[in-house]
Amino acid sequence: MRNLNTDFNEFNVRSALIQFDDEVSASSFGCVGKMSREFEVTNITKKCEGRTVLKKSKPTGEGTLTLNVHVPVAVARKMKSMLVKNNVAAQGTDIFKTFKYKCIVSNEENADEYQLYPNCALNGLPEIEIDDESEEVAEVEMEIGFATDEYGNMYYTEFKEDLDEGVTFESWDGQARWNATNG
Repeated sequence: MRNLNTDFNEFNVRSALIQFDDEVSASSFGCVGKMSREFEVTNITKKCEGRTVLKKSKPTGEGTLTLNVHVPVAVARKMKSMLVKNNVAAQGTDIFKTFKYKCIVSNEENADEYQLYPNCALNGLPEIEIDDESEEVAEVEMEIGFATDEYGNMYYTEFKEDLDEGVTFESWDGQARWNATNG
């Protein structure tokens, strides 16, 4: 079991997987170069005689992942709800597909933490910039919104060293493990 009295500085992200709601298994999300996470919070204040005497914050149940990635074409098309017919892809006005996003985050000492965001969808279509003079293939920045699942959770995490023997990253499901122990 991990010593929780030591720090864990999120340093590296890898092995990203995506599982759409209509699929039974996850597929590679591509190469993630950068990931940032922001939880939305609401502030609750109590005032007495014009002074703030209490201030608390709590998550709203929503957040945003911003990923800089090289994503497989099939995954990007499905995320954007693009239709493919006779090998021609078309972007219409359908609601974006929902999915689970899972990744491994490591600290500077190569200790791994598994993360799962169980209720995600694109916040918008990524901005694409094509630069003929660039010497580097640019990553695409994707903004993904996440929200709570049926258990009221928007994020699951577990340290690799705390997992039962035989549990791999591919088979790990923080949502199912949470439900099994806290159902």
